[in-house]
Order: sequence, then structure tokens, then C-alpha cells
Amino acid sequence: MSKSFWFFISLFASVQLMGQITGGELQEVVIVGQKPVKQMATTITHIDSMMMKETSSETFAELLSKHSTIYVKTYGGGSTATVSFRGTAASHTQVEWNGINVNNPMLGQVDFSLIPVWFVDKTSVYSGGSSLQEGSGALGGTVSMGSSVDWSKKFYGAVMQNIGSFGLHQTFLDVGGGSRKWQMRFRYMYDEAENDFEYLNRAIPPFEVVRQENADYKKHGGVIDVNYNAGRGNFLSLNLWAVHADRNLPTIMSYQGAGRTETQEDTDFRSVFKWNKYWGKFRSELTASFSATRMDYFLSNVTGLTSSYVNNDSRSEVKSLQGKYSLEYSPSERTTYRLLGNVAYHKVDVYDRKQSSGYAHDRVEAGLSLSAHRKFTDWFSGFALLREDVCEERWTPLMPSLGVEFGSFAGFSVKANVARNYHQPSLNDMYWSPGGNPDLRPEKGYTGDVSLAYDRRVGAFSFNANVTGYVSDIEDWIMWRPSEFRYWTAENVRTVLSRGVELTASSTLSYGGVKATVGGNYAYTRTTNEDSTSEGYGRQLIYIPEHKGSIKADVDYRGFYLYYVWSAVSERYTTESTEATRHTLRGYDLHDVTLGKKWNVSKVCAIDTSIKINNVGDRKYQSILWRAMPGRNYMFSLKFSYK
Repeated sequence: MSKSFWFFISLFASVQLMGQITGGELQEVVIVGQKPVKQMATTITHIDSMMMKETSSETFAELLSKHSTIYVKTYGGGSTATVSFRGTAASHTQVEWNGINVNNPMLGQVDFSLIPVWFVDKTSVYSGGSSLQEGSGALGGTVSMGSSVDWSKKFYGAVMQNIGSFGLHQTFLDVGGGSRKWQMRFRYMYDEAENDFEYLNRAIPPFEVVRQENADYKKHGGVIDVNYNAGRGNFLSLNLWAVHADRNLPTIMSYQGAGRTETQEDTDFRSVFKWNKYWGKFRSELTASFSATRMDYFLSNVTGLTSSYVNNDSRSEVKSLQGKYSLEYSPSERTTYRLLGNVAYHKVDVYDRKQSSGYAHDRVEAGLSLSAHRKFTDWFSGFALLREDVCEERWTPLMPSLGVEFGSFAGFSVKANVARNYHQPSLNDMYWSPGGNPDLRPEKGYTGDVSLAYDRRVGAFSFNANVTGYVSDIEDWIMWRPSEFRYWTAENVRTVLSRGVELTASSTLSYGGVKATVGGNYAYTRTTNEDSTSEGYGRQLIYIPEHKGSIKADVDYRGFYLYYVWSAVSERYTTESTEATRHTLRGYDLHDVTLGKKWNVSKVCAIDTSIKINNVGDRKYQSILWRAMPGRNYMFSLKFSYK
């Protein structure tokens, strides 16, 4: 990891040197576009649309893992994947789709393996206290996804077929079009795999290569976007999302029983209606949403030649109604005031037929925030925000957020912000039977960060870099611990201190028909338990790597293209025992390469063929203890598009 880190720094230095060498040969280009006032002094990263096109057949778990500083914890191909911002828990990451929160109120988190990149047009990542711009609860950060519309398109479409190792078959469809009054779009995805790769079992001596069994999965779903221009500054939209997944869950490496059956079936439906209105110096946005989620989980163990024992047979249903209203007033180009209000109703019904246990509960939560954004001079801007939430008739203290930005000086800019945030316990934390604790307090976080950015554009060359230092203090962290009644219970038991550094950089050069881009990111995360009464006091939290980084290189020449991604994760602890006995997962690095060719059949039709090699070095690694991950594997892709 040390060698990889210095290689990463050296690479960024080299792309900056390349800009200095070519700077005398190219003419300077003046960039007219400016960042909106309401985004100044905030830590927001917009994932590049070309990057999303390159990973369109992947899930959001894979996209974020390779192209952001966010750490993704995955149980393997097709299985559950969660993300961690800046050393926080998966439940501390809030996720939005077209402006509506999609975190499961029962679990408090999102399975990113069920979100195809194909279904999303734009993605923004709000880190730390900047997440309060869209709502509370994101002690780590917020991932905001959404659809976009092009009113100039009469008809467009694309179909892509992928086949790959371990029985992988994927089909993607995208068709849409309309007029300047109406635009409609339909996207579809089908994804299945046997997932029966070979791996080295390090859990049971003698270590030997075995084939993974009972790990196949099938996922399919679609998204419908309808947009209507009603005139006089009124725009209406309806977004529908439906995804269904059937997954066999393989046993862990250390399992030594006679056999078991473990399955999970997920069904997600979401609908969002939005009315945007523009008039004079005002802009308003009214959003209403209904979503329904169902998860069926089954587990049984073989007890004889023809018999088995059912451990769990559960059904979980979640229904949510949400409303959101935003009103912006911009008396000038330098000033924006924003009022944001939201309300949500969640109903959860959980029952395990085998255990004869479960719970049914509903929750009402609401929030209101007021913010002011001001560009005081050409080099100084700032914002102030104040938010208040209520959940199940319990009010949180006021949540303030402040930010300032200085720039630009010779391409450099500096920004800083501080905030206080609160995260409500999940319904499982409060009402799961047995062990739920209805008296849990909200987790509260105090966070601050400082960023230094550099942006340079000279002719066909561009370079940008950003380094951010942050610190976050989270109190009343919720944990499940053994109780005196022989079952686990949820408690507010921990104080956690997270601090670290994030670095991103990218450089692009176009010359003689060749376009080359080199970029990457690196995150140093130190997250420790500050509860002096617990066994893990002062130690790094489990499954939080201290080092994570990636490098991406793209080269495009006359339709031929090469994509290369190197990603690395340092070792992670899996237990909280003393340093001498803590079990660790070894760090690993992966190399992925894609080689392809695009043909323009006509002015409006194109064909794209490619071959992708994942884990080129055939690395043997684990993301989660005793969960097998695939070695070297291949995928062939054929895409036809009409534009």
C-alpha cells in the first residue's frame, strides 16, 4: 500500500508537469460558465457523465468503489453492497433519487447492488455537513441521483447485450423522445449470472481451490420518465422505478455443515411526481412520492439425508409517502435564499413465520430549513443554513451549517464549512423483536472540513485537483450488543472520532485526434472508538480501511478506446478485540481494463463493441471476512444506439 500511495502521488505530479510543458504551445481559453451561487462553499462532487457512460452496465456500488473516495463493502457479485462516507456507518449515508430519500426506514440504509447505473443520468455526492443542503441524517454524506431531460430530442434509443464469465448475461434497453412539449423515456435492465467462480478457501485447512455454489442471481427492472412543458415556466414530471431481484446467498468459506439453503427476494417500487415553476426571481419545486419495498428471506440447514431445519422464513414490507417543497428567491445573481420543507410517513410490517416474531410500526417525520447564499465579491462567497426536524413527536435541536469560499487566485480556491447533524435510529433499531430499543436517542454529529482546489485550462489541456481535510465527532453511536437476556439489543454506547484527508485529481489532453484523460482519488481515513469504557477504545473501527485509492486512464483515438482502472484498499479489522488478537483482512489492489471500438454507421446510428477484463492480476481477496470474491473474469459487450 505504501508503494501504491507514492505511485499515485507521482502520477498526479506527472500530469501537472505535462500541463507545464505544453502550456507554452497552446492558447488560453476563457471559461464563461460559473458555479451556481447555492453550490459555493459546499463540498459537492458531480460524477462526470462520460464516467457514467463507461460504467453504464455496472451497479452504483461498482461506480462509487472505482471512481470516488467512498468505501464500498460488498458481500460478492450480485449480493448486498453498502457504502461508507468518511469512516461512518452505512446508515449514515443518505441516498436520494429525483429529490426523494430512498433509504429503507426499516434498515436505515440502501443496497447499492440494486441500483443500475443505466437507470441514472446525473449523480452528485454531498460530503459531510454539505449534505444538510438537501436534508438531515447524513452524518457521512449524501448520494443524489436523478433523471434529466433533453427537450430537443425527437427520437433516440440504445440496446446493449453483454455476456461474460460465470454465466453472466445482461440486456439493457433505452428508448425515448418527443417534442418540446412532451418527452417520454423507458429504460430496462435484465441481469443474471451463475456466479460459480473458483476461489481459494483460506478458512478450512488444508487450503484448496473450490467452486462457489448456490450463488446465482437474477435482477430485472425498468424506469419510466415522463416530462411535460406546461408553458409559462411550469414543468411537470413523473418518474417510475421498479426492480426485482432473486438471489441465492452462498455459504461463507468457514461453513462446515451438511448444507444449507439461503435466499433473498427483493422488490422495489418508487414513484415521484414533480412540479417545477419559474417566475421572475422565484423558483419553486413541489415533489410528492410513494414507494413500496418487500423483502423475503429464507434460511434452512440440512439435518439429514432427506430432512432440513428451517431457521428463518421472514417477510418485510415497507410503504412510504413523502412530500417536499422548495422555494428559492434570487434578488440578484449574487444572492439566493432558499426555504426547504419535507414530510414523510413510513409504515413497516415485519414478520418471521418460523420464529413467530416481528413488529408493525409507522413513523411520521418532518423537517424545515432556511438558507442564504451570497457571493459578496468576485473572490469571496458564503452561506448560512438552519434546520429543525421532528420525528415521532420528538424534536431535535437546531442544526446549523456555515460555509465560506475564497477564490479564485491563479487557479486556486479555498473553502471551509462546519455543521451539526442528527441521524434518527432505524425502525429495526427501535422495534425489532427481541432487542429493539424505543428509547434510543438520535445519533448526533459535529463535522468540519477545509478544501483547497486548483483548476487550470490551457487550450486543449485541463487539470484540476482538490485536497480536503475533515474531522467529524459522532456521539450516541448506535450499536447492537449482547444483553443479560441472552439476545442482542440496540444501545447508544459509543462516541466516534473520524478524521482524514481526501485527494482527487484529473487531467485531460486532446491532440492530433487523440484524447487522453488521467485521474484518480485517494482517501486516508482514521476512525476510532473514543468510548474509554469499551474494549475497542482508541482503535480503528471494523471494516473501515485507513487507505483507499484508485487511478483511471482513458485513451480515445478515431473510435478506438482503452479504459484502465486501478483500485486499492488497505487492510481492515474484523473484530474489536485487543491489537494483539485483532483479526484483519489483507489489503488488495485490482486492475480492470476495457478495450473497444465505436463505429458510426450513419450520422444518427452507431455500434460499440468492447471486451472488459476485471481483476486482470487474478487477485485472491475478500471484501468481507470469509466471503469469496471472483478472480480474473471477462465480459463482451455489443451496443447499438440511435441518436
